Amino acid sequence: MSLKIYCHIGLPKTATTTLQVDYFPHVDRSKYIYLGIYQPRDEGKSDELFNQVLNAVNTGEGIDEASKALQCRMFSENKSLIISEEALTVSVCGLKWQEKITRLRKILSHIDHRLLITIREPISAMFSFYLELYPRFKSLSDDFPSLALKNNDFQIYHYDSLLSVLLPLFGKENVWICRFEDLIAGNFKKVEGFLGFPEMEEGFA
Repeated sequence: MSLKIYCHIGLPKTATTTLQVDYFPHVDRSKYIYLGIYQPRDEGKSDELFNQVLNAVNTGEGIDEASKALQCRMFSENKSLIISEEALTVSVCGLKWQEKITRLRKILSHIDHRLLITIREPISAMFSFYLELYPRFKSLSDDFPSLALKNNDFQIYHYDSLLSVLLPLFGKENVWICRFEDLIAGNFKKVEGFLGFPEMEEGFA
């Protein structure tokens, strides 16, 4: 198996926590390194390399260094890397999600990689996202339907818009899609294919 970086970027409210708790940490550790997120987030278990990558995405600084660090870790340990973080598709503090994705692409540009997005029926996903970030949205004059239709934060759930950003950057062959409904039913077959059908640790159900 050739070494790769497998990067799961969310979307929020699409069973990302299920993958971060019930799947990614249990992938064969002799061949894969899971860099994070670990749940609950406030326990600070994430690998420092993950933090370096996230900082480069959020600030635009140290992109080349993060890329080299990923390559060094991957080849020094002869293992593929798994990154999972839904915040990569969440705009924050004036930084649009589109720019975050562009910076991520720069980090991965010289590394063999695959990208996974998890999706859900859009209205349900958007309303859950709205409720989770209600303090952020309540200061805006628009109601939920207007935000869902027009606000850039919600464009991640307009899948044509999302893919119009992802596919030119990463290539159709590198973008994998998994359904929320499958994950909450315990069906990880799409994720298994994304990772190249890995062995799982003993006791994984």
